Amino acid sequence: MSISSAEAAYQLAHAHQSKTGQLIGSTAALSALATVLVLARFITRVHTKVGLKADDWAIVIALLIAWGEFVTNVICGHNGLGRHLITVTPNEAIVLEKALYANVLVFPIAICIIQLSILLFYVRVFTLRDARFKIALLVCAGLSVGVCVSQVFPTIFQCSPIAYSWNKAIVGGHCINVHVMWIAQDILFLVLDIYVVVLPLPMIWNLQITRPEKIAVSGMFLLGSLCVLLLPAKKCLGLRVTASPW
Repeated sequence: MSISSAEAAYQLAHAHQSKTGQLIGSTAALSALATVLVLARFITRVHTKVGLKADDWAIVIALLIAWGEFVTNVICGHNGLGRHLITVTPNEAIVLEKALYANVLVFPIAICIIQLSILLFYVRVFTLRDARFKIALLVCAGLSVGVCVSQVFPTIFQCSPIAYSWNKAIVGGHCINVHVMWIAQDILFLVLDIYVVVLPLPMIWNLQITRPEKIAVSGMFLLGSLCVLLLPAKKCLGLRVTASPW
């Protein structure tokens, strides 16, 4: 990326500025919070002797992938992300681009598995006698997997050769513009997040319980939105740093 002489002079004068700590600190806090929530979930399952089911193990897989994403954030931070461009060495730039490449790949996979975990939880909690609810679950699962696949494969093959994604010194390499696609798919994931959270509410309000109990149970399910939104929040924080001029 080329910069003007005025921008280069500004960056040299402010070379000490860095948002690396903000990036690593914010994503570390969200990763730790997600870990605490998953641990609390497992402790509750064991304490109540409910047993661990498919949805529990799916969320563990998602958590491990999320920590992998955090590792890529740390690598990015130690190789120039959040610093002025002019202070990043060529070797750092290559490592940074590799880590960003991995980061973009693992994010949709983690989100998809989180959504599938919640849908599996719904299957375990609710009976599937309601055909409309069953269809809604299947449609949501299909859309989640579809959005994930449609983001992963174009990202992998965005450049030819693939190594050109992180090494722009390769002669003859070229890339497609995937940024608009990433934005569109992130919006789709957000819409699916909201859909997953509100999906069981009609089932809850049809239960033969009092209105205060319905409100309480609905609140418990809506609280799950906190977990769903942690990874998108992490990505938004990372993008704010990436989009910054330094």
